[in-house]
Amino acid sequence: MIAETFQPPPFRHLANPSALPAGSPYPDSLKAIASRIEGLQALAEIATWPGYAPTPLYDLPGLAKALGIGRLWYKDEGERFGLGSFKALGGAYAVYRYLSSAVAGKTGERPSAAALIAGRHRQATGNLTVATATDGNHGRSVAWGASLFGCRAVIFIHGTVSEGRKAAIEAFGAEVRRVPGNYDESVRECAAAAAAATESTQPVRVRHRMSARNRLLFFATAWLIVLMPFLFWWNTWFGRHLSDKQLSEFLNDQKHPRHIQHALVQLGERLSVHDASAARWYPDLERLASYPVEEVRNTDAWVMGQDTTQAGFHAALRKMLEDPSPMVRGNAALSLVRFGDAAGRLQIVALLQPAKITASVAGRVVDSDHPGTAIRQGGLIAKIQNGQQVTEVRSPINGRIRTLSVATGTDVLQGAEVASVDPGAEQVWEALRALYLVGKVEDLPAIRIYQRDLPEIPNRVKQQAVLTEQAIRERAGQQP
Repeated sequence: MIAETFQPPPFRHLANPSALPAGSPYPDSLKAIASRIEGLQALAEIATWPGYAPTPLYDLPGLAKALGIGRLWYKDEGERFGLGSFKALGGAYAVYRYLSSAVAGKTGERPSAAALIAGRHRQATGNLTVATATDGNHGRSVAWGASLFGCRAVIFIHGTVSEGRKAAIEAFGAEVRRVPGNYDESVRECAAAAAAATESTQPVRVRHRMSARNRLLFFATAWLIVLMPFLFWWNTWFGRHLSDKQLSEFLNDQKHPRHIQHALVQLGERLSVHDASAARWYPDLERLASYPVEEVRNTDAWVMGQDTTQAGFHAALRKMLEDPSPMVRGNAALSLVRFGDAAGRLQIVALLQPAKITASVAGRVVDSDHPGTAIRQGGLIAKIQNGQQVTEVRSPINGRIRTLSVATGTDVLQGAEVASVDPGAEQVWEALRALYLVGKVEDLPAIRIYQRDLPEIPNRVKQQAVLTEQAIRERAGQQP
């Protein structure tokens, strides 16, 4: 019926003056903003969020005929995550990327969305605030993302935004501020408020004076329970902001590898937001790819993956695939995927498999842990005594001890297997996401292990394993 009654209006074709000619290669300057790899990574991430499901795509042949065009498709985003918004994804994904970068800046590791949703990093994200200006749809996505991932949100709307849209945003716990005027006015107000709030994201409260005695007790208590831990954190963790001068000094501090790692983490933060000022330290990043301390190389591999326009980073990461550390090889392989380079695929598959730990010396086992014990990278598994010398056997990865091939009091030969460690959920999940993009059919046996319904395999890992297999089969043109 619509094809018979619809009268199409006259059309004008307005060519984009900035468009590249058909068949032109995608420029590196745009890859840093929106590349196919980044898009696929976003898809792989969002597909793990609770409630994710593909939305329908409808073919409208009648309307296409009425308009005089060959084909018309309608993508219905109305049910996406139950938001009732056609912009449900972008704002929430931006919140996730911002919070994950903030956590990575403090810990050196980028958390998964599942970890943020579970509240594992609420101490780091709970005091952060995201802000945006909106006509309604985008702000709803940002507010939902803040509620989902664990931070505050302030949403600016202009004078003509309906009360219904305002209420829909407030339903996710966001603070909504209405600005007189049009959308542009709300954007300016949002930017000004964000700039003014950089020193503190806490809302202004009415202050009530305390007595001199109570103030003294308050500040004494604050020193004991807040300031002293803060000073310890300031001097030892990666939270302290570094000036440009300090960054240069830390990157060249050969006596303190942790200072180098501190500087690398903060450079990673700059690269993640495309801060052009970071380019002056790019030669340092390439140099540190061969630094003797494993933790530095591991962090460096992650940081170089943040700027996929640099051929020097690409070449350095390729060399790191031969690194003696499995974690460095794995991080380099994961970063190469961001370059669209699958050269590290086998190293990524290796991240899914148990780490085999062997004895570096012969001797008697004088202490050992137990199978099933959760262990961090560098955690102690066993001690081997040879004469007066005691050698510690430590785990190369985060995970859980799967098997222990030696017992306390027994002798072990050099090179003999001491233990195997199953990789942790974060390592597996990152590897599965990478294989979603570059995996091959021969990788499926290693992937299917994580599709099993076992209590030690988190649901998000199972879901990602299924999605990864589907993507591999689609590329190979196979049916399950």
